[in-house]
Amino acid sequence: MTKKLGTDYDVREEKRSPNKALSWAFDLLFPLVLVIAAVSLGRYGSKFW
Repeated sequence: MTKKLGTDYDVREEKRSPNKALSWAFDLLFPLVLVIAAVSLGRYGSKFW
């Protein structure tokens, strides 16, 4: 049972490895974009609403 789970995990990791750079960039940029949006909304939100 544990061997089967281990091999499934390894296969999943191998499948994900080509997109690792993309997912890393997305994980890094997504919170940054959220912070920038929140700061810009807080700073310039009174002009738009």
